Amino acid sequence: MWHEIVNDTINGEKASLTYCPLTGSSIILRGKAPDGSPLTFGTTGRLYNSNLVMYDRQTDSMYPQILGIGISGPNKGMELEQIPVTTTTWGRWKRVHPDSEVLSRQTGSFRNYDVFPYGDYDSNNSVYFPVAHQSSQFSPKKLVIGARAGTESVAVLKDELKNLRVANLLLAGEPVVGLYDDLVDNGRLFSRTVNGDPHSFAYENSKIVDVETSTTWDPIGQALEGPLAGAKLREIPSLQVMWFGWYAFHPTTAIFP
Repeated sequence: MWHEIVNDTINGEKASLTYCPLTGSSIILRGKAPDGSPLTFGTTGRLYNSNLVMYDRQTDSMYPQILGIGISGPNKGMELEQIPVTTTTWGRWKRVHPDSEVLSRQTGSFRNYDVFPYGDYDSNNSVYFPVAHQSSQFSPKKLVIGARAGTESVAVLKDELKNLRVANLLLAGEPVVGLYDDLVDNGRLFSRTVNGDPHSFAYENSKIVDVETSTTWDPIGQALEGPLAGAKLREIPSLQVMWFGWYAFHPTTAIFP
């Protein structure tokens, strides 16, 4: 909430966890400078579509966080790599990953980390700053799971996915499935193609199954029992974000359901 960017290392490679409290968007991003060195990021203090604008410390190029594409500097037009991320509570995460590390509060900055700096912003209908595109189809702060492929995008309504548990959809012509994970209260998107063949998924008898083989799957895309046991779905990078923030950048987005 306070610092918005953490530059870290994942599996030996630089990556940056970014968070914008004004659009409720968490994204892990990675990129390279023209000389091949990994990028690290800082906050510019600027906003576009009420969304955090970052800069990289290697080239001073700037990037709106949700867009993840350079808008100025040597990296203008370059799309950052997006890494899947789970937005959840510490309590839920710790139950699933009890040995996980957590960012220390000993940051060297004087901040009251127990206080949300924007009051009731995340629960009211106010949008503090101008946006390029607006939609009244849903409450501005309604949470969606957003994903983009080229010029096409999709917004999966989180509460609806929570009720359905499984959502079969298309993104830029690719068969995709949205799965809801109770343990962390998070939705994720995966390719529905397994061994070169598209599959359809359903939620039956409290289990996720694919229609073609009746294999059972878990909500993180792993096949548990059946002919495809051991297979793993390829995750599609997505982010949890407030509806108004996603629509501001993607006014032609598809919506599911």
